[in-house]
Amino acid sequence: MTELLASYEETKRQLAGQIAQLDKVLEPLKERLKTAETKQERDLIRKQMEPVKLHKNALAASVSDLEYSIEWLRTGYPPGYRRPMERRSISQRTKVWDPQWMEYLTAYEYEFETAEVGQPLTREEEWKIEDALRNLSERERQCYVLHHAIGMSMQSIAYEMGIKKGSVQVMLRRADQKIAFNKANNLFLLCM
Repeated sequence: MTELLASYEETKRQLAGQIAQLDKVLEPLKERLKTAETKQERDLIRKQMEPVKLHKNALAASVSDLEYSIEWLRTGYPPGYRRPMERRSISQRTKVWDPQWMEYLTAYEYEFETAEVGQPLTREEEWKIEDALRNLSERERQCYVLHHAIGMSMQSIAYEMGIKKGSVQVMLRRADQKIAFNKANNLFLLCM
């Protein structure tokens, strides 16, 4: 691993030297461009500069990639990560929302409605509920189901999701607005 790291650093050093040489080639061309009097002269100089600039940009991109790889090899983690996943706390590693919960949670909600009305929901009523929740984002649906189906308080939802209570309130309000909009504009839900 140390040989690979040394090889990358040497390649980076060589590429940096090539970029410096290309800068030396570009300097007189830039000076000539400033002093050029006619448009033809400037166009000719720009055409001479173009392949040099392209080569310099390609080398700079390679240097950037090498720096990224070197940093990764030194630390053992991709650059830019503040904390690797295995060092995060359990609340940071745990995802509150599991899409497979939806069946259980909607069934739980159905039980409440069945208890209130006294009859089980038909498949058509289940489709209506699913269709009403269709346009909610994952987090809005999560908040909505946890609040209305499970009966969790906004504070509990905020703690569970790792966000502020105000964010939960905003998501619930948006979810209610989207569901109301779906009810008003969806022909399937108009009968609801």
